[in-house]
Amino acid sequence: MQGVLLRGLSLLSAIYLLIFVGACTSDEPDPDDVGHDAGHDVEVDAEVGDTADVDAEHPLVDVDTGPSGGERLPFAVECAEPVDGVVSFDFDVDSSADAYTVVPFAFDEKSAIEPQSITTPDGMEIDFQGENFFQIYGLDYPGLQWGTAITVPAAPNFESQLESGSHELVIDSGAEEICYYFVEAEGTPTVLDLNIYLVGLEDIDLTASTAQDHEDFQSILTTVDEIFDQADLSLGEIRYMELEDAVVERYRTIYEEEEIYALVAQSEYPGSDVESALSANVFITERFVFPAIGLAMGIPGPPGYHQSLLSGIALTGEYIGDDEEGNIFTAIAIAHEIGHFLGLFHTSEVNGLIHDPLDDTPECRDFQPPWNCPGFDNLMFPMVNEGSRELTPDQSFVMHANPLTR
Repeated sequence: MQGVLLRGLSLLSAIYLLIFVGACTSDEPDPDDVGHDAGHDVEVDAEVGDTADVDAEHPLVDVDTGPSGGERLPFAVECAEPVDGVVSFDFDVDSSADAYTVVPFAFDEKSAIEPQSITTPDGMEIDFQGENFFQIYGLDYPGLQWGTAITVPAAPNFESQLESGSHELVIDSGAEEICYYFVEAEGTPTVLDLNIYLVGLEDIDLTASTAQDHEDFQSILTTVDEIFDQADLSLGEIRYMELEDAVVERYRTIYEEEEIYALVAQSEYPGSDVESALSANVFITERFVFPAIGLAMGIPGPPGYHQSLLSGIALTGEYIGDDEEGNIFTAIAIAHEIGHFLGLFHTSEVNGLIHDPLDDTPECRDFQPPWNCPGFDNLMFPMVNEGSRELTPDQSFVMHANPLTR
């Protein structure tokens, strides 16, 4: 194995998109401008707007805000009460499955859970406190640790962990009740469906009703499609979802990270069936004021679970229509964050010590200067430039294993 994620680094550093100034200008970036702050990737000179105009009385967001979608899950859900803080579930994997995802969660969407292991029919232990730790590396925010998604196999070098038959999942939690649902992936997927929420982009005439014919936005989706074509995936059904006016006004400008959690909780189930639920929510706002470009709510996020704090990705739309580079930049940001939601980590973190669990993605150990790094043009490199579009076969494997791709 080329490298594994180590304990102790905030996963937020693996989810935030660190911006390379070259994405917005033709000048080479100054290496001294590249920052890494408290485990968070920070945006570098990407002209996100003046934070001086932030309303000092802008209220903090209660991260419990938003509807709860657990009751509407179109999957079979099983629940149990932990005994002495431990609960176990048995689930069966069909012999036709090429991968599966099990999603344990606390129905109250508050109590933290910590998966310990999955034991396979042959007695193999998939140890989430050992070499498979990266699979449960939850967001470094307590309010989001109530759910996670575990995909097996998580990488080609873990293919031996896929077995058919009866499995046991063991979870530690202080919750009164823990539940789970289970999704199998079969065959070779070809499409990814998206539910797109456009939040406060009326000034560039980009709304749910105009998006289908919006030249800049359709150009962005074409670029996303071209990037995913390397993995033999294409964008399938694109739904442009409406939000209430009050929600748009509340979240058109993102002032702080917690607002993103509450925003993605405004997602809706696009239908009542499994097929429509297995689609990714993409929220694009007028702008982010706090120093980030995008956030994915999990690596991977819980497939098919809408109306929750973990239900999708969000990013700023402030570069849409600026020029061709702005559109390309936005497309790469969308593809990057979707990559996270499907299970892809950054190829390397900017400290040079943390690397993804894939064998064929280059490791960068010295980011000074970053453009000399191996893998600089990979989609999941933590600093983006116009060439950040490449996907490797192992990254394609991870995307195919996720049930959101069908």
